Amino acid sequence: LLILMVNLVMIFPPTIGPMADPLEVASNVAPPWYFSATYKWITIAPRQPALFGILLFCAVFVSYPYIDRFLTERGFNMGRVNIVIGSAAVLIFAILTLWNLVI
Repeated sequence: LLILMVNLVMIFPPTIGPMADPLEVASNVAPPWYFSATYKWITIAPRQPALFGILLFCAVFVSYPYIDRFLTERGFNMGRVNIVIGSAAVLIFAILTLWNLVI
């Protein structure tokens, strides 16, 4: 019975509405709130630098614990630096998110 149902769906696919037009963009497209900072960054910056900036941010985000440990072992006091970097990241994320949600 399952094989029959799968074959029927493959042969006669169900239609929900009109066919999608890939050249027409809906006017009410908006990402979820947790992607809105990234979406706003992509819309306000030129395409290539924006994407490179996101890639660089992700690389620094992943490698920062190793950088922190490396500098801490060499005698740097990273407590204040971590607070400043973390506060700046949260502030930038909040500004971009709220800017995208308001506008």
